[in-house]
Amino acid sequence: MTDNKGPVIARNFMKKLSRGAVESIPLGGTLLEQVICRTLTGEAANKETAKLHSAFSGVLEKFKGQDVRLVDIIGELEKEVALRDEIRVEMGKIAALLEDPENAEISERLASAVENMSVADMFVNNLPYPLIGKLLKGRENEVEKLRYELEAGRVVTISHEEEVYKAGGVGKTRLAVEYGWRALEAGRYWGVFFVLADTQGSLNRNLAGLAGEHLLNLPEHNIPEQPVIIEAVLRELEKHTDWLLILDNVDSKDMAKRLSEEVLSRLAAGHVLITSCRSDWPDKIANLQINGLNETDAAAYLLERTEGERKMLGDDAGFSGEVANKIGGYPVALEQAACYINRCRMGFGDFLKDFDKSGKKVLSRHRGDLIKNPPAVLATIQTIEELLGAAEHSILRLACFFSPEPIPVALFEAQAERISEAAWLLPREMRAEFKSVGSECKLDVRDLLSELAKWSLITLTDDGFTVHRVVQECIISGIAKDKRNAWLELALHLMNGYICGVPRPDDVRGWPVWNGVESHVRVLVSRADDFDISEPTTRLMNELGLYLKSRGRFSEAELLYLWAMEVDEKSFGPEHPNVAVRLNNLAQLLESTNRFEQAEFLMQRALEIDQKWFGPEHPKVAVRLNNLAELLRATNQLGQAEPLLRMVIGILDRNGGERLENYSAALNNLAQLLKTTNHLEQAESLMRRALEIDERNLDADHPKVSVRLNNLAQLLKEMNRLKEAEPLIRLSLAIDEKTFGCDHPRISVGLNNLGQLLKKMNRLREAEPLMRRALEIDEKLFGPNHPAVAVRLNNLAQLLHATKHLREAELLMRRALDIDEKMSGPEHPKVAIRLNNLAGLLEDTNRLEQAEPLMRRAVKILENHEGEPPGSYAAALNNLANLLKATNRLDEAELLMRCALEIDEGLFGPNHPNVAVDLNNLAQLLKETKHIRKARPLMRRALQILEDSLGPEHPKSKVVKRNLESLK
Repeated sequence: MTDNKGPVIARNFMKKLSRGAVESIPLGGTLLEQVICRTLTGEAANKETAKLHSAFSGVLEKFKGQDVRLVDIIGELEKEVALRDEIRVEMGKIAALLEDPENAEISERLASAVENMSVADMFVNNLPYPLIGKLLKGRENEVEKLRYELEAGRVVTISHEEEVYKAGGVGKTRLAVEYGWRALEAGRYWGVFFVLADTQGSLNRNLAGLAGEHLLNLPEHNIPEQPVIIEAVLRELEKHTDWLLILDNVDSKDMAKRLSEEVLSRLAAGHVLITSCRSDWPDKIANLQINGLNETDAAAYLLERTEGERKMLGDDAGFSGEVANKIGGYPVALEQAACYINRCRMGFGDFLKDFDKSGKKVLSRHRGDLIKNPPAVLATIQTIEELLGAAEHSILRLACFFSPEPIPVALFEAQAERISEAAWLLPREMRAEFKSVGSECKLDVRDLLSELAKWSLITLTDDGFTVHRVVQECIISGIAKDKRNAWLELALHLMNGYICGVPRPDDVRGWPVWNGVESHVRVLVSRADDFDISEPTTRLMNELGLYLKSRGRFSEAELLYLWAMEVDEKSFGPEHPNVAVRLNNLAQLLESTNRFEQAEFLMQRALEIDQKWFGPEHPKVAVRLNNLAELLRATNQLGQAEPLLRMVIGILDRNGGERLENYSAALNNLAQLLKTTNHLEQAESLMRRALEIDERNLDADHPKVSVRLNNLAQLLKEMNRLKEAEPLIRLSLAIDEKTFGCDHPRISVGLNNLGQLLKKMNRLREAEPLMRRALEIDEKLFGPNHPAVAVRLNNLAQLLHATKHLREAELLMRRALDIDEKMSGPEHPKVAIRLNNLAGLLEDTNRLEQAEPLMRRAVKILENHEGEPPGSYAAALNNLANLLKATNRLDEAELLMRCALEIDEGLFGPNHPNVAVDLNNLAQLLKETKHIRKARPLMRRALQILEDSLGPEHPKSKVVKRNLESLK
């Protein structure tokens, strides 16, 4: 339909409308999104309201279980008087489109689309295999048993009998999936969800994946905090009935125990089906044991599966029974045998000849070994392997070292040269003829994967493929033991090359890639550890650790960093530079989780290793010194940090100076320290020099230039040179938007900084939308409960406090406090800052009794973390003292103010602006108690400090000057 043929329905409006119908009725969501949204296009419309959700769900409830036309749904919706005008207009557009004779073609397309919709379109599911229907031989009784037990409210496991090989292959997963499809067709469920749960990491990842927009479509699905997403998924499932969750491959004792004790109680609202090789489940869980198909059912499967494809012979029924007998009734092997027969257009007898040859090779190859997989399954796969080309065979072998979860096709497409490299190994290793794969030949990876799928060796997904774990184990066991490490190394380098081509794991732009390869990296490094392969194993460990750290999964990241360090210590010795890198990474994680003493110890050790290995003047030593100095600066050991930073610059000066990549960063770090210690002019000089170097050595719109511009702007803001600061912040923000797009964390930082500057310039109306957008970006990227979100909430709340929007300000402050208490613990210094801010608002709204305990709690926290952040303890003492002053407890207030003054003088020296603030507060109190003579010298000293530091025109200097004049 063209744009000039009448009203066009808004696509986004209908998509959101369909997503609103989630009250256990998938019909509306599927009909409207799958049919209308695929057929018609248009501009985005306003979000539907809660009233629309209610109306839509009510209409669908009315039609539940009925065959209903789209026009019927529309007609009922039009009757709803609660709909808003604009929604009624959109409904009218649909009706007009259907009734307009000019749009008869569209109406027919809609009707046809509804008629041809499959179960997959109509209901929510992520089942990994299609329905096979009549080909599910010998399982009808099991399907009925599953239905009986599930409808009785029991959790059911599908396991196999003890004599069956533990690797599986008897069809547990296929039976579970087939039951899911049949139940959907019968209308027993609105959703069937498939979750691979072989490890805790896999369970967590795949449970979180159910939150995605094509499944439960939860608002949390994009946030980085996996536990929060999982909780949202479980909470959503608790709200609804009539769903089925398949937990696949729960084989380990630990995973079975975790499910029984921690997860299943949250899934009581729906039905749960587990596949497992274990049979020792609690009595409350029904256990359905299966084994391979009997010969009759297996033969019937082969006859139907190969009908019309195989070479027809007179005794096919007898030969199919013989094939079934030799294969042993394993569905995975039967499927591959059928594929072999169909693709080769052969009869069962010819297949038996090839199979017998492969069987002899398998028995010879594994003589004396403990064979984990049935010889018949190994022989079937071996039979197919011999028909594969070198490139297909290489992809399959490499993929078998990965996780059973979907493997991104892009991983192989980006590293085609690795496939060619692997293909050259095969002829020599297997002493067989393969079609040549030249280096000049451009491999079509998707074609190769399609070929493997036709052999039923892999299963294709939207953007990837999976390999059945039985196939994986059979392929790997078929590789000679002394050759497996070579193939594993190729797989490791394949993954390493792929992740080198995407943004760093701590950059949000790389997160989608890392989300897709996390399970594979874990499996690869675990396999590599068994073979003592250190490179690129430890790099992969490190990069995965960095990804997990950036997503707030600190404990998982720490284990990987420790593992990488252990591997490198074992491979290279405890004093090797590689170990120093691992020590440094672990130390930075410990710093992020406030374990500063442990972090400092590890950084010192890393520094000592590099000093011994490279000498004290090497640039790598400068990197270690810089990291240690930054840790000391973060913990307010400023006197120790400054000489280290100056040493860093000296080393870099002697090794190339401005030509070195880290030189401008070192200048910037020293400048930041000088800013903290109130040496503002020196800090400005260093920042301008760092900016000049980066502008000269890099592009003018390079992200590093943006960082330098922003830092200089923040310094100028501190010096009250606000008009100079504003264009620098705006330029920094423009560079970041060009580089990273509009929804990157760097953008939220820039928006926040610009908002804070405008707030200081009293341009509050301009500042507020910037701060709100910064909050929106971080909530979208990090989720609603991330520490970065707490910072944005606090800053916006402070602005709202200043503009007298006190109710919203208080709500935001309390939310920020709640986030930091949960994420960092109730005794963290950040919590004290949040308490202070909230107490200040309560004080301003005359709720002094509520404010005081918050202030005292903040003081207590900071007393145990004195000097962290700089001056925060003294500031908390001052705040409490001012509240005591307001409630006429002047003696106690004076003691606290004098204590704050002493702390800041010790921390910053006698001439810092913080000291001036303390002097001013104490002088104001002495004025209240009529001690004017004592107050005057304190106020004069405060004014002198501020005029010397910030200049006489700074707002703080002017306030103190007025205060001094009032004492005369």
